[in-house]
Amino acid sequence: MSNNTQRLIRYPALRCWIKHILEGTYLPDEKILFTIFGKYKRVRIYATILDKKEIISQKIEEKSDLDKTDFNSRLEFDLDDGTGIIRAILWGVVAEQYSHIVKGDLVDVMGIIRQWKNYFSISPEMIKHIENPNFVLLRDAEIIKKLKTTDLMEIPTKIEDNFPIDELSEEYEMNHLFKSDDDKEQVLEKIKELGGEIKGIPFEELQKSLAFNENDLKKYLNELEIESRIYQVEENYYQLI
Repeated sequence: MSNNTQRLIRYPALRCWIKHILEGTYLPDEKILFTIFGKYKRVRIYATILDKKEIISQKIEEKSDLDKTDFNSRLEFDLDDGTGIIRAILWGVVAEQYSHIVKGDLVDVMGIIRQWKNYFSISPEMIKHIENPNFVLLRDAEIIKKLKTTDLMEIPTKIEDNFPIDELSEEYEMNHLFKSDDDKEQVLEKIKELGGEIKGIPFEELQKSLAFNENDLKKYLNELEIESRIYQVEENYYQLI
């Protein structure tokens, strides 16, 4: 056996719902997620793509006839399995290779758990279509059986409030993380102000009150949902959690 293969270790992937990831505790020293099923580095989920975004950042000064290698591209998929929402991020990829995977698709995603501050994401090793929806029913049945028959573990409380960035690309533009925070917080405050106690505030009223364009407002609402700060009482009606 060659030296290149004898040390190869592939950690098992936890088949779970997104809620099991979001309810877990990330252990930064071990780069492991502690869940009710135990410690895992990798997960496998079935989910629907709520949104897909390609983000390109230029790596060198602008010049004529730029080659594709002068740019760093990443794809972000917002995933929903009915129990929670999480983002999957593919770094340094050619977007055309994933052009067949679009918003609304039901997908099978396997990858490594990451955490930035208090927000979980998945770094996918595999993302593919689920052709037969019955696979989701079988997966759900498997998880339910595991919940009923497995000795579930008590999740420890978070060890640190301020987690370090976990293996993010060095080319990640930090301004992208924060540049829209003020507008997003404004959306949150408006929902708090107008949302009411039960029904929530409809998208159209929220857009009219804030005068944001439709795409920006959808992006902020989606991010707030991912951060578990708001939820949809019914379709396109938003309320604080």
